[in-house]
Amino acid sequence: MFTQVLVNGIVLGAFFSLMAVGLTLIFGVLRVVSFVHGVLFMLGAYTTWVLTKHGVPYLPAVLGAGLAVGMFGALLELAVFRRFRGMLVEGAVVAIALAILIQNLANQVIPLSPQSVSTPFEGSAHVGGVYVAWHRVFVVVVAVALIAGLALFIKRHRFGRAIRALQQNPHAAELQGIRPDLVGPLVFGMGAMLAGLAGGLIVPVQQLLPEIGEAPLLDSFVVVVLGGLGSVEGTLIAAMLIGIAQSATSTYWTAPAAVTVSFVIAIAVLVVRPQGLLGDE
Repeated sequence: MFTQVLVNGIVLGAFFSLMAVGLTLIFGVLRVVSFVHGVLFMLGAYTTWVLTKHGVPYLPAVLGAGLAVGMFGALLELAVFRRFRGMLVEGAVVAIALAILIQNLANQVIPLSPQSVSTPFEGSAHVGGVYVAWHRVFVVVVAVALIAGLALFIKRHRFGRAIRALQQNPHAAELQGIRPDLVGPLVFGMGAMLAGLAGGLIVPVQQLLPEIGEAPLLDSFVVVVLGGLGSVEGTLIAAMLIGIAQSATSTYWTAPAAVTVSFVIAIAVLVVRPQGLLGDE
């Protein structure tokens, strides 16, 4: 039983990490709290559904949804969020208002009844008494590949080094010739793309409803705050911790209590380390 709980927790953690890493990147560079991430997740899920409904195979549909949402996120940064860079309160208010606007507009065009998307990865793996659906294995593989690729990009590519420089010391980075106006859309676009991909990946195992992005947004914020705002490494550790905690709570107690336990863990850690697990002092 414990092994099954652990495996389920790792799957949850991998899913949380896709949303949370995007939030962390955006906050680390732009100092904007992206409350629009929930609707970006929803847009990725519904774009995947629309594409598959029109005959596009599932995998290209997820990729297309991620790219479309990523481009939309870059446009949001250019049109809205760059004016609120570093303005935490104002940026958060604008993000909430924008999320409500996008959600209400989407509700006018998307079906309000539950929808579903089929996956090519049907069935489940059975190893040593542990059952894992093949689609969930696919989600873990994709999450690991995406985050590893993102880490390599940030470490090796010149744009990645610019992202790190802006995270560590924005003023010094600008003095070195790094232009936040160029890096900002790239970062917001990457974060939005991860949210869109996460939405596309979840629809085969969850009913598609207009409010599908609300719970992932809440879980992702818990993960980001627990890991430390702006810390990608802390976010990954926190995602696994929260994923395993929610899996254990759902198994040994009740599913509705899982979110409560996540908040309890986050509060307990923040009382001891207000900056989070790996956040800056």
